[in-house]
Amino acid sequence: MPNLNLTPLFDIRTFGSLQEIRALDNFAENEPLPIAQYEKLIGDYVLPEKVYCCMEKDNGQLCQRAHNRGWVAQLKNGKITIVGNHCAKVKFGADSRLVSDTSKYENEKNRLAKLSALNEMLAEKSTRLEKLRVLRDQILALESRSKAFTDLAPVFRIP
Repeated sequence: MPNLNLTPLFDIRTFGSLQEIRALDNFAENEPLPIAQYEKLIGDYVLPEKVYCCMEKDNGQLCQRAHNRGWVAQLKNGKITIVGNHCAKVKFGADSRLVSDTSKYENEKNRLAKLSALNEMLAEKSTRLEKLRVLRDQILALESRSKAFTDLAPVFRIP
């Protein structure tokens, strides 16, 4: 049975709680991320609670828009901070590396999810084929019984 390679092209890590993010070495609460200081993505987050975006606006202030989804990013100085999903893609320039990296990350995460689903289907292939064979045999048996019944039935003709 073939098994599709689920080795990611790069690290995919989804954080489900703010505590998981805070546990990262070098995470700095409310650490501003000037777009020029962006180094790389650490992962994405999907949280039940809203957290505040740490992108730095042109005026030097934090964005502070509340998000449930977004990105965990590392700055060039090694510190780690968070960026809201919408802010990363829309508010801070479509030509930045951050936007490009988020797109590549999402594509890779989706690719891995599709490969995983395909692997699950491949693992169930023989079981599903056996169920189809049993159903086919049952249909053929019904068809045979139906033909036998119709062959025995008298033919009625209307004068």
